[in-house]
Amino acid sequence: MYKSLTKKIFIPIIIIILVVVIGGYFWWQKNQVITPEVGKAPCETFKDIPSADYAPQDVRERFLECFPERATSTVPSTLNVPSSPPAAEIPTEQGPTCEQLKVIPSVQYAPPDARDKFLKCFPERK
Repeated sequence: MYKSLTKKIFIPIIIIILVVVIGGYFWWQKNQVITPEVGKAPCETFKDIPSADYAPQDVRERFLECFPERATSTVPSTLNVPSSPPAAEIPTEQGPTCEQLKVIPSVQYAPPDARDKFLKCFPERK
């Protein structure tokens, strides 16, 4: 009875170990990265980069070897945010306008950050 119990436990354990080892070996083989040339990253590494503009400087040359059609940006111009507004949209002065300040009776009631502007607009209301 002791021998049959040992066979019933020992054989399934050996089979499980063999399945794990063989499965691990095939998984390892499947996930190996084979590079065409030693020292160069595979093109698959760069597939998510939209254009050479977004590639890191140290891999830009390799990126262009893999994807020459992505030399320039393909991002629509509507998504490109300008770094500064056009000159026509830049406000010349900050703060309230003279029209907004005309309701203030004198400079002592003007907000501290708008007093200079108030005096420029209404010098007679010192």
